Amino acid sequence: MNILADLHHSDLYHSLYLLFEKRFGHKLYRPIGMDWKAAGYWQHFTDPPYGSTCPCLKDNEHVRYDEAEKAYICHQISQETDQRAITLQRFKEMDFGIIISSLPNHWVSFQKLADMKGAKHIAQVGNIGPTWLGAPVANVMSSVPPSIYKRREGQNIVYYHQEFDTNIFKPTAPMLAYAISSFIHIMPGSELYAQVKAALPEYNFSAFGVGRPNGQLPRLRDVAEKMMNSMFGWQVKPEDGYGHVLHNWLAVGRPVITKLSDYEHRRNILIPDVTCIDVDGKDAGQVASEIRRCSQPETYDRMCASVREVFAREVNFDADAERIKLFMERLI
Repeated sequence: MNILADLHHSDLYHSLYLLFEKRFGHKLYRPIGMDWKAAGYWQHFTDPPYGSTCPCLKDNEHVRYDEAEKAYICHQISQETDQRAITLQRFKEMDFGIIISSLPNHWVSFQKLADMKGAKHIAQVGNIGPTWLGAPVANVMSSVPPSIYKRREGQNIVYYHQEFDTNIFKPTAPMLAYAISSFIHIMPGSELYAQVKAALPEYNFSAFGVGRPNGQLPRLRDVAEKMMNSMFGWQVKPEDGYGHVLHNWLAVGRPVITKLSDYEHRRNILIPDVTCIDVDGKDAGQVASEIRRCSQPETYDRMCASVREVFAREVNFDADAERIKLFMERLI
């Protein structure tokens, strides 16, 4: 079966690739070309700064046309995989069984695409906030829990985790390297981060991502390597929905420094003094003291072991796939 999905962000799209192509054997496509925008179907960013989510066709050494596929092949550097991308005209020539919208401003326009093809429309919900929590779509894949996204009357829904490669993000032995790393774009709460960094001169702090001093890492395996060589992850991020980076930290077995009031929906995996250090209500000096305390070898080894245990207990991509199979049998 052919499936069309919008490109919201690369980790999410890659999770759909791992699920629908690698596990289920379908063919996943995404839009390319400004005709999607001109026809009113593409409602997301189309300005050059957002080229990763823009459907425009442009000269790019990582995009080539495949005559046999009649599709553009877009190499995704971060995931080291190829994505199939098609123009609106090519979409009209093909058969599709499922259309996936992962952005609220595509719920209506992608329903029109589904209706055009007689396909089933699935809304993928992975963020929190008022615009995300009431998809008027019959089928929903939610990677935020029921406490955040509540099923609407008559809605076919499955709750699951967005998959990533656990051969890359894999548990490793505790790292007593006195390194703290962040992979949050822009970084909300950067003032506290700077204050804690100043209070801990013996620790090596790194901040990767858009607008951060250490820049972006090209590949996910580079991110994983940095995580494995870190002692703690700095994960202070309000309104984090699924939390790819959060789950990556837990998969490699590293405790995180976080603000628990931002993660009420992740209390099953974020447990103070067990899998995380909570900065809520603490000043920089208090946070620094907590980090030093949790860096003591016996305490730190215990926390790393707990992180690995909690991730193994709470995140099971195989079980999620089985639930999604049943969900697909019920598509409305």
